[in-house]
Amino acid sequence: MSIVVGLIAISGRFWGAQVAGLLSGLPVIGGPILWFIYQEQGVEFARSTAAATIGGLAALSSFCFAYSWICRRCGWMLAYGLCCVIFLLIAFFTRFLEISLDLNLHQITWLTLAVVLIQLMLFPVLSKQSLSAPADTAEIIFRMAFAFLLVLGITKFAEILGPVYSGILTVFPIAGSAIAVFSHRNHSAAHAAQSLKSMMFGLLSMLAFFYVLAFSNASFTVSLSIAIGAALLVQALVMLIRRVSLNNFCQSKSANP
Repeated sequence: MSIVVGLIAISGRFWGAQVAGLLSGLPVIGGPILWFIYQEQGVEFARSTAAATIGGLAALSSFCFAYSWICRRCGWMLAYGLCCVIFLLIAFFTRFLEISLDLNLHQITWLTLAVVLIQLMLFPVLSKQSLSAPADTAEIIFRMAFAFLLVLGITKFAEILGPVYSGILTVFPIAGSAIAVFSHRNHSAAHAAQSLKSMMFGLLSMLAFFYVLAFSNASFTVSLSIAIGAALLVQALVMLIRRVSLNNFCQSKSANP
């Protein structure tokens, strides 16, 4: 798992910040956490954790969205601190809505999807040109170590945390933190924003993954396989749509110089 996290970070050196950010949206951390929780706590606990994680994705998207706006006016330390607070506030507010309005799995999934899409529409205007933001060695080590510690910590304390808080912490912005801080500090606010926007597109595949895992009544192993397939399918569709959109933009720009 840590190796995959490191490879995603390295991908930015070859394909740019957009691809690295998009791949960071894959459930390479959440998947192993749920698998270990299933092994230790059972299938119902794991499915409840997956369901709680869906609401947490709205908070993760809000972290990326907020950082992309705040980093234009603040340094990375202040921007990161504020956005961590925003992540926690949105995570618990989403949970409050879920309880007070008695939202079921489908409703909280639609709510999270709406949050991600609205934030993408309201995202700061960025250059269409892909900015190169290669991860340095410190960033790669940070991502791998933090991912390992998060998986270990949540798995170990899952019974104490319960499925709700385990789910929220599962989507704590590890990749988002590394992308935001290192891109902002080593390159520019524009680099950070472009990477984070790509990561938000990647959250659509993560949403599909956790929804299938929480909704499926098949065995957990089968459900996990279906969820991985759904995540990869959504990821491929997002990449295709973004590529077509970029090509159309370039064609229209060349036709109207």
